[in-house]
Amino acid sequence: MHKKLVKKLVIYYLLSLILLCSSFAFVFFTNQHPELPLLVFIFFGCVVGMAILFLNIGIGHFVYHDSKSRGMNCVLWTLAAIFVPYLIGIIIYLVVRTPILIICPACGAVSPHMASFCAKCGHPLQSRCTQCHASLRDTDIFCPNCGARVNPVADHQ
Repeated sequence: MHKKLVKKLVIYYLLSLILLCSSFAFVFFTNQHPELPLLVFIFFGCVVGMAILFLNIGIGHFVYHDSKSRGMNCVLWTLAAIFVPYLIGIIIYLVVRTPILIICPACGAVSPHMASFCAKCGHPLQSRCTQCHASLRDTDIFCPNCGARVNPVADHQ
């Protein structure tokens, strides 16, 4: 999900950058022709407004999906991030956001990301090393704590 979100944010920011660059090119072109000063100001104002709009859409898109994945009030935080001036809303959101939640594969209950077991059904949420009982990621082949092979049964298959 985060790769799609990053791609969308990059598109929003590239659109903003293209609009700003085209407006500066237009201003440079119209400086060669002094009879168009009002048109320059109107165009430049529209382009800067569109760039700010695209940036706000990108910020809102990020905050909405990020707060939703963290179990926070996504509408409230999106509105705060967009409408609180000088990017203070997004800074406050980034400081106070809660950790990402884990969904239990057995019962569907949500738990904090550091939980080892589901509070509702007791199903293990994180795999542990059989020798040192350190937390393991899904991609680990060897334990990062003691170096033991994570799943020695997979070698025999």
